[in-house]
Amino acid sequence: MLNTVQIKEKINQAGERLTPQRIEILKYLRSVTCHPTAEIIYTEVKKNIPTISLGTIYRNLIYLVTKGYIIQFQNNDNITCYDGNPKDHIHFICQKCNKVHDIFETPTIDKAKFDKLGIINKVEYKVFGVCTECNQ
Repeated sequence: MLNTVQIKEKINQAGERLTPQRIEILKYLRSVTCHPTAEIIYTEVKKNIPTISLGTIYRNLIYLVTKGYIIQFQNNDNITCYDGNPKDHIHFICQKCNKVHDIFETPTIDKAKFDKLGIINKVEYKVFGVCTECNQ
């Protein structure tokens, strides 16, 4: 996973800027494992940047997702969540409490098998079930 300095270099090479807002969003997402919504991210980032707007959060989340620095996915209730770890991994989503757990053992996909179908842009690994806490 790229650190902030590496991301800044990559963004600068593309002729774009790693703004203070993007840095704060990245720092927050990389500091948690709770897979927050944009509204939660807004609440947390606003503590360090009081003038930031929810619209700025959304625009920067879209930017960071399209550049591959974070992951966006839908939980069990189709609520959009974000993950600061862009490496391939499985999300175990509890169908009772909606908590999302990371599993870092990922199945391998032979991407060559997809060559005749097209180009793979993104692979999502989601497993749905009931977590241990809810199952008791």
